[in-house]
Amino acid sequence: MSFYYLLIVSFLIQSIGCFFNPTHRTVLPAITPEDDRNIVNSINDILSRGIKVLSPFLSVWILNHYGTIHFFTIDTITYAVSAWCISRIPITEHPPEFGNKTVNNLFHSIAEFAYWATSHLTIRRLFLFTFITVFFNTWVWEVGILLG
Repeated sequence: MSFYYLLIVSFLIQSIGCFFNPTHRTVLPAITPEDDRNIVNSINDILSRGIKVLSPFLSVWILNHYGTIHFFTIDTITYAVSAWCISRIPITEHPPEFGNKTVNNLFHSIAEFAYWATSHLTIRRLFLFTFITVFFNTWVWEVGILLG
């Protein structure tokens, strides 16, 4: 695998994570009783942050001891196990009623926000600095150790 291929694939995975991470956090209230949400949220944060620190080291160890093919084999198996576990979660809460909102209305709202954001310099800077902070805080950390 070439260096640029690894960078592109890693960047795409992290970009997809920008959509996955907030979405998976919204499921937490639907699968936990209200009294347990603080505890479950704390445990979820501890596990998420711990995995982010440990996963690059574990990835390097697997790559060094078992090679690239088995690294991706293990990765595929863990995704499959995760998907199976997620499919077994009983979600009892019903989604909120959105009335007459459609997918077209959703895209229209996103386009309207994008137009508004482009006309405000402060918001553009906020998004830029947030992207840079997240990029250097997560992507470089996770990919840098793998490439190092």
